[in-house]
Amino acid sequence: MFLKSSAIFSFLTFVSRIFGFIRDILIASFFGTGLFADALNVALRLPNLFRNIFAEGALSAAFVPLFSSKLEVGGKKLALKFAGNIFSILIISLLLLILSLEIFMPTVIAGLAPGFKSYSIEKFNITTSLSYITTPYLFFISLSVFFSCILNSIGKFAAMAATPIILNFSMIVGILCFGETQIEKTYAAAWSVTIGGMLQLLFIIFFVIRQNLFPPITKPKITEESKKFYKNILPAVLGCSVTQINIWIGTIIATTIPGAVSLIYYCDRLVQLPISLIGVSIGIVILPALSRYFKKKEIDNAISTQNRAIEFSLILSLPCMVAVFALSEPIIRILFERGEFTSSDTIKAIPGLITLSIGLPAYIINKIIVPSFFAVQDTKTPVKISVTCLIINVVGNLILIRFIGYYGITLVTALTGWLNFSLLIFFAYKKGIFKFDSIIKVKFLRILLSSIFLYLFLDAISGLSRNFLNSDKSLVSISSFAGIIISGLILYLYALRITGAYSFSDLKNIS
Repeated sequence: MFLKSSAIFSFLTFVSRIFGFIRDILIASFFGTGLFADALNVALRLPNLFRNIFAEGALSAAFVPLFSSKLEVGGKKLALKFAGNIFSILIISLLLLILSLEIFMPTVIAGLAPGFKSYSIEKFNITTSLSYITTPYLFFISLSVFFSCILNSIGKFAAMAATPIILNFSMIVGILCFGETQIEKTYAAAWSVTIGGMLQLLFIIFFVIRQNLFPPITKPKITEESKKFYKNILPAVLGCSVTQINIWIGTIIATTIPGAVSLIYYCDRLVQLPISLIGVSIGIVILPALSRYFKKKEIDNAISTQNRAIEFSLILSLPCMVAVFALSEPIIRILFERGEFTSSDTIKAIPGLITLSIGLPAYIINKIIVPSFFAVQDTKTPVKISVTCLIINVVGNLILIRFIGYYGITLVTALTGWLNFSLLIFFAYKKGIFKFDSIIKVKFLRILLSSIFLYLFLDAISGLSRNFLNSDKSLVSISSFAGIIISGLILYLYALRITGAYSFSDLKNIS
């Protein structure tokens, strides 16, 4: 069931992330952590926030349970009628939002990047100009995810996972093929975002039409169902995307430190890879199943699905976290250190990456637990938890940035991720929609032990291979790094088997 769908989703997401890394390598190479890098990253922050919020489950959490219920009760015609009304309202809402942002853009950027205006009016003006170009992307990505949710409701997940490939490819072409100077390439990158968003929407519409699921465009009506959807969407945003909102708030605060915005961006991009591959894919895939189980009062099946999903995510997320701990320097240097991104930038980025990755398992598991609340249409609890974490995040950022610099922001983000996890588990248990079963309690200790073995191995072998990893010849350093990763993976799989943490029979049980 969810394993097969998650594997397809994760594979396509992985392909997208490969293109995303190529894009980020180009951004680092051409812009480094200087003026244009900071300006571009802030201009991309609002579109990226919307993309991450909607793509990582908010729109899905608000829409899929309602659409699935309509499908089950009234069939496709009734479900598409409901979707058509939401579609019409969504178009009007998005157009009004984008128009407002475009009109008040200087004020918006002053709020998003208050530090820019105080120490670099040139950076502020460039950021504002770039944001005029990137803001329409909000319209295209929001509608793309809306149509993806329709496909997800019938178990078609591949198209949604493939759409980011289009955006990343568009940006790669824009940066490589257009502009000669840094400022020209910055504007080319901004235009490629909006063009990529348009292509993403056309791509997903093709698959919706192919499945004969394009909703009728009707005159917008405020119905009970539409009220319920929009009543759920804001809580879904807060409940599903607290990590991204925390990063966003941290970015606003980081604008007071030159270069900090770009450093946080590069660290966040690395951490987002396992989050997208594991947490987002599993969270999106299990939501329809959880909705059905809770609707039919099959609580045991729902809890078993949650536990197997968490178990599977731990097997993948814990080794990612320890790998970052052991290999943070070569990861950053090999991926980004070229052109305008210097060895000094690598040193600066290391503590940000390590501190942000501390919360990696929590970020991922949160995306599995939150859908359980939305599956039973409880929107209030995740919101209360998210607001609490956001307040703590802001206060923590403002305090720690004064003492340890920009990576105080990444550290607080990780700690609030674990706080969010703890509160979600507590209230889900109290509500009776989740509990850890006996299997996962045993498996967790075995997975943790296997991950510790992996860390010790990676730390030792990276030390022994330091001369090769630091080689001036790219082929030598990349080959050494790849060899360490492959040998670490083999050791980890062997450790899982020896400790009894996982076996092929377990895969059969959750597929």
